[in-house]
Amino acid sequence: SMSDQTGTVLNSIGLSASVIAERTASTSTTAGFLYSSTTLLDSKFKVNGIDITRGSNTVTDVLSGVTLELKGVQLPTDAPVTLKISTDKAKVKTTIEEFIKKYNEALEYLNAKTSVDPEKKTREILASDQVFKGLRMNMRSLMSSAVSTVQTGNPTLLSEIGIKVASNGTLSISDTAALESALASDVRKVSDLFNSSNGLAGRLNTLLEQFTSTGGQLDIAQDGTNTALANVKTALTRTNAQIDSKVAFFRKQYEQLYNTMQKISLQQQSISSLTFSLYGYR
Repeated sequence: SMSDQTGTVLNSIGLSASVIAERTASTSTTAGFLYSSTTLLDSKFKVNGIDITRGSNTVTDVLSGVTLELKGVQLPTDAPVTLKISTDKAKVKTTIEEFIKKYNEALEYLNAKTSVDPEKKTREILASDQVFKGLRMNMRSLMSSAVSTVQTGNPTLLSEIGIKVASNGTLSISDTAALESALASDVRKVSDLFNSSNGLAGRLNTLLEQFTSTGGQLDIAQDGTNTALANVKTALTRTNAQIDSKVAFFRKQYEQLYNTMQKISLQQQSISSLTFSLYGYR
């Protein structure tokens, strides 16, 4: 911080208050700043007593898995900032519960639509559809399978972190203590089961994309159904035309037969009348 005691020395060398406020860059004739904008300056800070310099106020490579946002200048007299990092176990558990809920809804829908009741002798609409029956079986098999991409010694099955697979394939947290223990000791014991390269969530997503993506199994099934419906409509139209043709043929035959019967009836009346005339008064 500088100020003139007398005169305008600072103005003369280009360090007036306006120059400082606007950070005019230095030139060959006036003083100023090497960098005219503060956005061009590096950030300098300390973490655990270690001096660090970065070219941005957003720092992602100092603490593993943590992004630091530098908000302003800290004076030497200011107290150090204490940063405490821990796993939000409650949020992780809530996320798992939401995953289980959505998975169960999808599986229960497939179970209902592909079911067969031998006692009532009823079959649901997708009971004979191998595509959707296959999806149901693959989903159930996937959730019961081991994950090979977890760290050595960590759980490889959902059952090892307290998640149970029921007889109908649905999931539930049957042992909360086991799940919370895994989260407390190392969150990767849980996250790797779902999010590693061979994790359950990734594999499930790949499986479902085969059905839901453009040109996937659902589109193929829908196209097949639409083609079958079109064929049924064509066959129905053709059958109706044949029926109409036969009805017209039988109606014409009936009219001819009716006319013939009318003629026969008139002839009978004529013969009866003639017979009566010849023999009626004898």
